[in-house]
Amino acid sequence: MADLSILVLADDLTGALEVGAKFADRGVPAPVICRSSVEPSCHEGPGRLCVLDMETRHLTPAEAAEAVRSLACHARDHKVDFLYKKTDSTLRGNIGSELQALLSAFPGEPLVYAPAYPRLGRTVKDGILFVDGVPVSRTRFASDPLEPVRESNIRILLEDAGCPVAGLVRSVREIGAGC
Repeated sequence: MADLSILVLADDLTGALEVGAKFADRGVPAPVICRSSVEPSCHEGPGRLCVLDMETRHLTPAEAAEAVRSLACHARDHKVDFLYKKTDSTLRGNIGSELQALLSAFPGEPLVYAPAYPRLGRTVKDGILFVDGVPVSRTRFASDPLEPVRESNIRILLEDAGCPVAGLVRSVREIGAGC
């Protein structure tokens, strides 16, 4: 981390604080900044980390995509070493349009999307997100008053938003025991 610059884009304050706390627990200062019209500079320079609450979860897909694309281009132009897009672990929000915006800002670069969070019961099997063993679209998250989850299949969710999917890992075992 000493020589790297990292920018985290979160779709809401809860996610931003979660990421910031994970870094802080490991002794890494992690300022969490609420989105403003000013481009963030907190990530500039080696060894810098900035967590940005973008508040894009409840925007339209087009508005969310533009906000993410704008900041992703800013990160690219300022040579940020790592850009991390924090999404909701239950697939709420504008996930597909925001990930597509990242791909458009970094053409030809790979994007890895890993929504599983086993400690909270969020697991993925064969491309389906489960919460405590139940497909997420059949849980209480399906009746969320602001962002109801309609789809448990990650491939369908992303492709419906125009985000291409090159492949899905069926299980962590496929990518190595070290994960």
